[in-house]
Amino acid sequence: MEGSPKDERISEIELEVSNLEKKYLNEEVGPEIEPMIKPLVVSLRMHGFNTTGSCGGHMNERKPDEYPYVTICANWYDNGEDPDDWDKALNDWEQEVLRLQKFIDSYYESIGVGIDDRKISIKTASRGWMSIQFNGNSVTESQKSVKEFSEFLRE
Repeated sequence: MEGSPKDERISEIELEVSNLEKKYLNEEVGPEIEPMIKPLVVSLRMHGFNTTGSCGGHMNERKPDEYPYVTICANWYDNGEDPDDWDKALNDWEQEVLRLQKFIDSYYESIGVGIDDRKISIKTASRGWMSIQFNGNSVTESQKSVKEFSEFLRE
C-alpha cells in the first residue's frame, strides 16, 4: 500500500535529514539531531526552511535550563557566500522570517491562543540567520509545544 504524497514527502525529508546528520557526524561538525526536536527539523525542512542547528531542551541542575530551539539560515549565509545582490538577498530573507511568523500565527489561531500567551518566538540575530525558540513555564512544557507545532506543520 502506497502512502499519500505528503507521507512520501515527509519520508524524503527524513532521509535528507538523516543523510545530513551522517555527513556532519563524519565531518565532526556536531552531534546528531536530538530525537525530541528531529520531527520539527523535518517539518521545517518540508516547508523549505534551511535548518542548521537545534536543541531539544534540557533541564540542568547547576545552570539555567536550556529550552528547545531550531536555527534557520539563508543558504548563502550557511555556505559562507556573499550574495551578488544584497538588497534582494536581505529582502528575500525578510520574507522568510515573515513566512515562518505566519506559520506560528496560524498555529496559535488554530488552537485559540492569544498573542500575549504565545510561547513560540523568532529571534533574529543577524541578516540571514534566525532561531525559532520555544519558551514556557518548564522545559517539559516547551517540548510539548515543539511536538504540537511540528504536528501542525505536517497537516
